[in-house]
Amino acid sequence: GEDGDAAKQKKRQLRLEMTQELVAAMPDLKAEDLEVGQIVKGISRQPMTFGQIVSLGKGLRGLVPFIEGTDNGWMKKPFRAGLEREFRVLAKTTALGADFPVLLTVRSGDLARPPSMFEDMLFASPQELVGTKQDLSEFAGIAPETWLEA
Repeated sequence: GEDGDAAKQKKRQLRLEMTQELVAAMPDLKAEDLEVGQIVKGISRQPMTFGQIVSLGKGLRGLVPFIEGTDNGWMKKPFRAGLEREFRVLAKTTALGADFPVLLTVRSGDLARPPSMFEDMLFASPQELVGTKQDLSEFAGIAPETWLEA
């Protein structure tokens, strides 16, 4: 009922505030301070459709693609928001824009990944997609309302 919803909302709000306090206490970190393969502590934030956001420092966020969240296949459930854990720096990339300059993994073993992993990221910039199967530049001059016929 409504009481249960209000209690859930209050719990969610408290967890958000606690997470924000934890992040505020983190060191000020920049992507250039990190090396690929380095183990870093991060605080899991909200899951997105393509992975989980992780705070690595006051002004630095990374992303754990769901395929990188576990050693055995696809991550079934996101990490609980506000949880601190260790991640490895998988790559430093501009494919996701300035918001997520660091890709993270919890998988063990080799860090080599097929280039298609980065091509398939949903938020790659159009320039970085040129020549890949997701290059939409030839449609650039077409108005969105004409994409689909009714």
